[in-house]
Amino acid sequence: MKIITNNQYRNMIYGYELTDKERADFDYVDDIDSHDFFRYRGNVYDPSEFMRTRQELNDLSGWDGYQSDSYFSGVVIKYSSDCEQVKVGLYLS
Repeated sequence: MKIITNNQYRNMIYGYELTDKERADFDYVDDIDSHDFFRYRGNVYDPSEFMRTRQELNDLSGWDGYQSDSYFSGVVIKYSSDCEQVKVGLYLS
C-alpha cells in the first residue's frame, strides 16, 4: 500500500463556509452550518462519511479513517490532537 501525502494538516471548515453548490452536495446533513468539512484536491469531504480504520488489521496504521474511490485507491485522514485539523492523503494499492 502506498500513501501519498504532504503531511500538512488542513483546517476543518464549517458548512456556512461552503458555496451554495457545495452545500447542495450535502443535503443529508440536518444542521449543515455547524457541521465539519475539509477540502482536498478541489473536493469537499464530510469526515463523517469516512470509515474508521482498525489499526491492527490493515495497512493504514497511523490513519484514523478512509474513504474508497475505487477498489485500489481512496483518501485517508488523520485528526490532529485537538480534532480541529486533518492530515489528508491518497492511498493506492
